[in-house]
Amino acid sequence: MTRPFPIRPSALLLAALFTLGACSSSPTAPIVCDASARAGITVTIKDAETLVPLAATARGVVRDGAYVDSLMLVAPDTRVAAFERAGTYSVEVRLTGYQNFTASGVRVTAGTCHVNAVVVPALLLKLRS
Repeated sequence: MTRPFPIRPSALLLAALFTLGACSSSPTAPIVCDASARAGITVTIKDAETLVPLAATARGVVRDGAYVDSLMLVAPDTRVAAFERAGTYSVEVRLTGYQNFTASGVRVTAGTCHVNAVVVPALLLKLRS
């Protein structure tokens, strides 16, 4: 059975390195960056009416041209993708019983040490019978 959004081993490795690392500098010292990998896109996934976290059972991808990355679970309401990759993305989230969520034009820019991360709130609407 094929999963709609397979998890790549490289994504798991990047997740293991995921921290809120930053870089530091002073007016006279060079910029020193840490070796952590930062997610370019963080998607918070909740029920639109109750605000109950849904990320554990939701699935999704981000796309920038031919580049596609699966959203990886990091918290009950949060999935991440596009580690250290600038670009302009579309974000897709799916969950059975809910309307699909799509956001386009999500722009992740390169920073001095890491990408400038973007948070996308995905409030999912239940399908009505």
